[in-house]
Amino acid sequence: MLSTTARKIVAALQLILGWEWLMSGCNKLFSGTFPQGLADALGEGIKGNPNDWYVVFLQNVVLPNSIFFGYLIQWTEITIGIVLLGGAALLLTKPRLPGEPMWLILILSELGCLSKMDDQIEPRERGSMRAVSGCLYTRQRTRNRRRSKLALPNTIRF
Repeated sequence: MLSTTARKIVAALQLILGWEWLMSGCNKLFSGTFPQGLADALGEGIKGNPNDWYVVFLQNVVLPNSIFFGYLIQWTEITIGIVLLGGAALLLTKPRLPGEPMWLILILSELGCLSKMDDQIEPRERGSMRAVSGCLYTRQRTRNRRRSKLALPNTIRF
């Protein structure tokens, strides 16, 4: 795990890079002419290029589909910028300590368990608050039964 100072330095670098990617993509998006002008810009760049494989790739793949690649480039730059800014925001939050639950994973797993466990909850528990907790309640009940060396009921299957 990185120290607080290292996390802040990495977050600052990531913020700068994310901002640059986001602004580059937004400039292309709001100019409105980037996808249409990509073919002309690439045509000028091909002249005198010593890399034959690259010139062939641009002429046969990119130039015939330049409008598609123009839109792809601008939206990819915006997406990368947003992801980098989000990652920097996560770096600035408090790090999770070992042994702490990962809340997002816990919530998602609970939602998945609730949808799978609905038929396995005993009828007398349906509608009660205990049934709402789905897998957590089942896991706790299972742990308690294991501690008391009781057999698992037929309604719980792993």
